[in-house]
Amino acid sequence: MTARRHPLEIDDVLAAARTHAAEGAAANRLDPAVVTQLRAHRLGKLFVPPTLGGHGLSLPAACEVMAELAEADGAAGWAVMIGTGPNWFAGHMDDALATAVFGPADSFVAGSGKIGNAHRSEGGHRVTGTWQWCSGAPWASWFTFLACEPGEGAEPFVVAVPAAEVALDEASWRPRGLAATASCDASLQATFVPAAHEFVVAGSGPARPEPIFRVPFASFAEATMAAVAVGIGRRLLDEFAALARVKTPSFATTALSEQPVTQDRFARSAASLRAAEAWWREQVEALWLAIVEADGAVEPHVLVDHQLACVQAVATVAAAADALDPLTGMSALPVDDDLGRVLADARAAGRNAVVAGARFTEAGAALLR
Repeated sequence: MTARRHPLEIDDVLAAARTHAAEGAAANRLDPAVVTQLRAHRLGKLFVPPTLGGHGLSLPAACEVMAELAEADGAAGWAVMIGTGPNWFAGHMDDALATAVFGPADSFVAGSGKIGNAHRSEGGHRVTGTWQWCSGAPWASWFTFLACEPGEGAEPFVVAVPAAEVALDEASWRPRGLAATASCDASLQATFVPAAHEFVVAGSGPARPEPIFRVPFASFAEATMAAVAVGIGRRLLDEFAALARVKTPSFATTALSEQPVTQDRFARSAASLRAAEAWWREQVEALWLAIVEADGAVEPHVLVDHQLACVQAVATVAAAADALDPLTGMSALPVDDDLGRVLADARAAGRNAVVAGARFTEAGAALLR
């Protein structure tokens, strides 16, 4: 276990996440005992200001919480990462809506970036759509969705909808990794959303003074998604080392850990993961310092370096999984094997478009400019 780098006491959460990880993966949703712990420790409110009952953590501190959770169980880390992403919206809501969505102690918000259809109705809009990959949907208290009126030039806006008004299709989520995130489809069918539950993010500055709301949302998402990958990478090394010490492969006479090819590959993976984690942490801290100190926009090179460090951290975890997996033989194949689950999670964490390999092209173009 890595030394703690955040102020929260979450040992009970970590224990529950680790204990019930296999059960959650088998059920395609976090075990109820884990969800109870997440709610009890208000981990859906990491960035929400204390005035709304949240922890009000800095970006670096919250990322460390997510990494530690992901080390216990990648799905639990991802669930908190996604569940706290909409915390950023609190800086763009009026006080009444922010209090309704984030005020309750057990607040958890799910959502998706796909754009639904909005038709103007008296006092608001009627919204229809199906949004994929709504991680944490079964235990969400509210949802945030993008919506847009028909017609050329119409601008998307965000709607906040209570969970009771959202239909879920839990059968839509049957993944190979991060299974317990319950990232299923969510739908609205001509659901009325009052104007008081609508807000705009694009082109508007934050309505609240806390620095977290000045972090560009893309950078916010990059940092937190990379945090989950970092935690999974730590667990990957631990699980592989545990197997290597006790496994003697077929047709071999020594333990996996005593074979030079294993030693070499494990050392290279450990070095790459630790270097990537250190650079990720350095760049998240640098971005946060720039946000806190900046009167206006952050220098572009800070954002580019941050993006590159986050994408590299995620890619390094997937590469380590690819390097170590062939050495496990048949041991990691059972669906309830811890190492097998971590290997799948390591690869799944890099599938989100925010931190996918295509982002290297963006960063490279920016660096070359």
